Amino acid sequence: MSLYRKNIIADKTCKCGHFEEELNHVLWSCELYQTQRRKLLEGLRTIGQQLPLNVESLIARPNIEARWLLCQFFWECGLNL
Repeated sequence: MSLYRKNIIADKTCKCGHFEEELNHVLWSCELYQTQRRKLLEGLRTIGQQLPLNVESLIARPNIEARWLLCQFFWECGLNL
C-alpha cells in the first residue's frame, strides 16, 4: 500500500533512502523504525499472530489487539496515518 499514492505523504521516497515509502516497508523493514518494530513484533507474537506478515493480511482480520499494536507503532514512530 503506497503512502504516496494514497496522498498521505508528498514524496514517495522513504527518509531512509528506500525508493518508495509504502506501508509494508515502514512496518517490516525500514531501518528508521527498528526499535519500534521490535516492540510491535513482540506484541504480535504475544497475541498469536503468525509471522512473517504483510499489512494486508494483518488488517483484513478483525483483531482489535493487532490493530491497537499497529496504531501504537505508528504513534511511537511519529507517523500520522
